[in-house]
Amino acid sequence: MINKLIKISRSNKKIIMILIDSFLLIFALLISFSVRLGYWYFPEKILIWLIFLCPIIALPIFLRFGLYQAVIRYIGFKALWAIVQSVTIYALLW
Repeated sequence: MINKLIKISRSNKKIIMILIDSFLLIFALLISFSVRLGYWYFPEKILIWLIFLCPIIALPIFLRFGLYQAVIRYIGFKALWAIVQSVTIYALLW
């Protein structure tokens, strides 16, 4: 299984990471509402659009700061700094 993942091209790895990040961003937001309210919360009407559009805010920021490229190529200080910057800007915008 790991050998198959290693052999995947960089662009396919980026696509896989973007899809996983999109799912995790939405899931984390739904879980955070549920934890805050104390029951499983699924939004209605306009709020659901905001929750499902959160990857549209986050992913361009992550791409702009080279987050996916850094994760694929190497993990080091530069990658850590890209993660900190992109997540901070996303959190501030959200």
